[in-house]
Amino acid sequence: MTVDPNADRVILAEPQRQSLLAAVFQGLRVLRQIGIAQVIVGIVFLSNAPIPGGVFVLVPLIGLVILGVGVALWWRYTFQVDGDELVVRKGLVSDDRLAVPLDRVQSVSIEQQVLHRLVGLVQVSVDTAGSEQAEFVIDAIPRGTAEALQRLAASHRSMTAAARHDVDAGEAPPVVEEVDRVIVGHDWKRLLLMSVTQWPVAGLLVVGPLLAFGNEIVDLLPFDIPTPSVDLEPGLWMLWLIPVVIGLLVVAGILLNLVQLFLTEWNLTVTASSSGFRRTAGLLSRTSRASSVPRVQRLVHHTNPFERRAGLSRFTLHTIGAGDIQVPGCRAHEAAELRRLAFGEPSPPLDRSIARASMVPAIRLSVVIAVIAMAALFRPLGWWVLLGVAVPLWTLWTERRRVERQRWGFDDDGWIVRREVFATRTDQSLHRKVNLVRVRQSRYARRRGLATVVLSTAEGSASIGLVPLDDAKALRDFVLVSLERDSRAWM
Repeated sequence: MTVDPNADRVILAEPQRQSLLAAVFQGLRVLRQIGIAQVIVGIVFLSNAPIPGGVFVLVPLIGLVILGVGVALWWRYTFQVDGDELVVRKGLVSDDRLAVPLDRVQSVSIEQQVLHRLVGLVQVSVDTAGSEQAEFVIDAIPRGTAEALQRLAASHRSMTAAARHDVDAGEAPPVVEEVDRVIVGHDWKRLLLMSVTQWPVAGLLVVGPLLAFGNEIVDLLPFDIPTPSVDLEPGLWMLWLIPVVIGLLVVAGILLNLVQLFLTEWNLTVTASSSGFRRTAGLLSRTSRASSVPRVQRLVHHTNPFERRAGLSRFTLHTIGAGDIQVPGCRAHEAAELRRLAFGEPSPPLDRSIARASMVPAIRLSVVIAVIAMAALFRPLGWWVLLGVAVPLWTLWTERRRVERQRWGFDDDGWIVRREVFATRTDQSLHRKVNLVRVRQSRYARRRGLATVVLSTAEGSASIGLVPLDDAKALRDFVLVSLERDSRAWM
């Protein structure tokens, strides 16, 4: 549906207070700042004092004091949109006035934790340019007010970017939707497929340490482990447990992935509108993040072999600040649509490769490490140390695969680089998003006429190398010339 930005501005024009229940959340925040352990120690210490009633009087008294502080903080906290500024007034003793230009508001994140969901409220975090953490947090307000603030901040940035767009340059403005449209929507079937295709890291982290308590776990099993045969060498009978343990780790990883995905990515929805993108997901805690189109600095596309087989990938819209929009379990057409809405122009061709000489440093390092390790372990292990030869051979194979499959390229609008060994990662951005271009040469690269190009945006950087020095300089010069000629906003 279409939402009138003027209606959102009317809602937020008057000073807004949070729900009175925000006093409880403010009190809990004060309690966390003091420290629960410190409060318990204080209660134990004061309970020994000659106070009638002891701890039965102290605990309610401390609770009332903390609640009173929360009520005072709630009463003093107001926010409103005054012109082109988001104004927040707060302060328990002094009157603090924080005025943030809407141009600086990078994201307005909405989160509905379990306690907020019980009372029908949400928590809002406002991130600004140049701030790694949230500029301020609004603890408890109705969802309608939070979404109005989110839409107003995003639409203001979109209109500001459109006003700065150079129409005379003959370039089309960024493609945005006029009404809210669902680009990505996950159901339980997609989450189940995602849990199977993601690496079972959660199972390894949780179940792996339990192997240290193997004897205790064996005692808890409802069946008896077969006893070893007297004809087997001691210890060999346990070899059959290795595939069983690996299988249990994989199953545990899949189950824990499934639980995590259902909690964090339940009903994941990404919508696009004239104000940008909005991502909403979560089962117990419902989180909503929004970003305007100009704020997107870089696109990153991840795919592991299992995801590639299932037709899924992890797509991330990297934005300025901490409001990245991550879309796991993304289909190819969904990723293509997100990329089109973010950058508009077609992707540059992947028509360039890197030099085969870039394999040498990694292979040389692995050979040195393998030789040193084999020499150090020869005495205790004997000729078994020759298995260490597999390390440089493995490095040779992976480096060769990396060089053969890595591709990059650029055109008039942007650049792209794809890396692949087993998993595939693609980084992409526009020339006007680049803030710094560096051409680096090590001694090894300088002797062979090679270089590495580092392209830095406001969000992060990506490197391309090793490539011929002429290609590196050509890309650097092309980006710099494009920055001079392109007057469109980079954020």
